[in-house]
Amino acid sequence: MIKNITILGAGESGFGAAMLANQKGHNVFVSDSGNIREDIKSIFLENSIKFEEKNHSFGKIEFSDLVIKSPGISNSSEIISKIRSIDIPIISEIEFASSYSNSFKICITGTNGKTTTTKLIHHILNKSGLDVGLAGNIGVGKTTFTKLLSKSLDWTPYFESVTDNPYLNDFYGDMKRWGFNLQVYFLHKRFQMHQKMSRSSTGVIQDRTI
Repeated sequence: MIKNITILGAGESGFGAAMLANQKGHNVFVSDSGNIREDIKSIFLENSIKFEEKNHSFGKIEFSDLVIKSPGISNSSEIISKIRSIDIPIISEIEFASSYSNSFKICITGTNGKTTTTKLIHHILNKSGLDVGLAGNIGVGKTTFTKLLSKSLDWTPYFESVTDNPYLNDFYGDMKRWGFNLQVYFLHKRFQMHQKMSRSSTGVIQDRTI
């Protein structure tokens, strides 16, 4: 069934959702309160995807059957409140994408250890003989960005302690028992890192989640 779908936010994930919805034959409208990148606008035009920037026009959005919202848009924002007032369903980009996949999904979020946990689960399931895939920010997240910036700007990079962390294996075996030890270790390493950065006479960049 063809739907009128509005996508709020034209970043990477919003762009992906728009292209998928268009590919599936839906009527797509993309609305971004900021500026949309020129390359993304060109692709929208090539695929006859309607869009607006620097504004969320409720007069256009109110006729939608479904709204796909960027996680960067607050649930308490004016446009979201208006959409909810007329009972239009609002889902995330990943929810929309997952509706076109029959695969069983294990979704991992959090502050520290997402990549490590994801890779560990992938390794375990892969060794068990299952057909497993990885998706998300594996290999293209903050660590990769830190490396690119440090190389481009000739800054000294400081990375999160992962491979040399003595508590990770114990933590994944018993999180309740080793969670406190792990966090103290992270804080200690970050304190040492900040001391080194404060004494540095060159540019520095730190790989970590805020």
